[in-house]
Amino acid sequence: MTKSHCIIGFLGSDSIHKNDQFKFPFEKIEPAVSTLTHILYGPAFLSSSNSLTPPHPDDIDSNNKEGTYRKVTALKKLNPQLKVLLSVGRRDYDETRTEQYVNFLANEKARAGFIEDALQIVKKYGFDGIDLAWEFPRYRKNPIMSFISSVLGGENVVKSNFSIFVRELKEKFGDLIVTVTALPNQKYIEDFYDVPAIQPFVQYIIVSTYDYCTPKDNPLTADFSAPLYTPKNRKQSVDVSVSKWRSAGVQDNKLVIGLPTFGRSWVLGDNMVTFKSVKVENQEPPFNANGPTPPGKRTGVEGQVALVGARERLSNPSNVHLVGSDAPLQEFTNHAYEHGTYAINTNISGGDFISYETPESATCKAEYVQKKGLAGIALFNIELDDYNGEKYVVKYPLLNAVSKQFRL
Repeated sequence: MTKSHCIIGFLGSDSIHKNDQFKFPFEKIEPAVSTLTHILYGPAFLSSSNSLTPPHPDDIDSNNKEGTYRKVTALKKLNPQLKVLLSVGRRDYDETRTEQYVNFLANEKARAGFIEDALQIVKKYGFDGIDLAWEFPRYRKNPIMSFISSVLGGENVVKSNFSIFVRELKEKFGDLIVTVTALPNQKYIEDFYDVPAIQPFVQYIIVSTYDYCTPKDNPLTADFSAPLYTPKNRKQSVDVSVSKWRSAGVQDNKLVIGLPTFGRSWVLGDNMVTFKSVKVENQEPPFNANGPTPPGKRTGVEGQVALVGARERLSNPSNVHLVGSDAPLQEFTNHAYEHGTYAINTNISGGDFISYETPESATCKAEYVQKKGLAGIALFNIELDDYNGEKYVVKYPLLNAVSKQFRL
């Protein structure tokens, strides 16, 4: 456990209920339970009738069979201080679905019905509260927000409605916990979060401080995906996001930063220069790229690899003989992990590039939280850490690095 900081682990229902090699065996979460202060399980979502729907049918009890909801909350037996929340909202981004989430907020009757439904589920399965990872529209000339601006009065209406929703939820939930999980960018804050209005009703505001550069959004540019400090000639980083949320009014003791347990990976462009074995400043990212790598180990998602998937690409006895695009990657970082760690083919053009966290970079982010007086760190997602200790001495090396630093 920690002295005072929270360590939150998001646990994805989809990983548990997969029926392929990407499935996360539920019992593998147990070694992490004693270290975590909170588990956020989900995400549940809004049905077409605005009711709270589980991520998977097997999450709820049926035919005398215990659902995963009950198994997750039963983890508190292993750690009586653990809080387990049901996360609601953001899944794989779907712009058409965000319209429903926005319209829901404007419907007082729908809000009341959802809150009552959510309260019953939380109490039935023994959750300690709920996390709102609400699906707001993203910004690329979004037609939904253009419609809202022209007809309903603009983004301030959505912001106000969300604040009302958070207040109504907390008033009904009483002593149960409410948290909010949000994207990091300033436009998102300005248009959807009235921080002074929602802050009294939430325990934490969890900011997803990662994916500043991804193969999906930036297919032609491979770069650090979750830098702690802003690299030269870039505008985004964990530190910038923290500053923006602080400026919006978030209290330090309620602000939680996110730590990705996965890496983002690109196929580099054919016009890449051949790398030398020794890193020099002008060889650091960004690099030209040709889109995402194939689906990664434990994720099944293009351009995304779990920690184990990133580490196994480094030189080891099983791959040292490989050549070309399958050749081992070489790992680079700067001395204080300000920007993060990356691995790259140094001897060919058109190889792979992976930006990812290591225990050392996780330690630096935990130290940053301590220096800034922030509330803690949330791992997205806990099941993508090295839960078997395949590539590290300990199981859950990123989680343990954070916990170790917080104990100092």
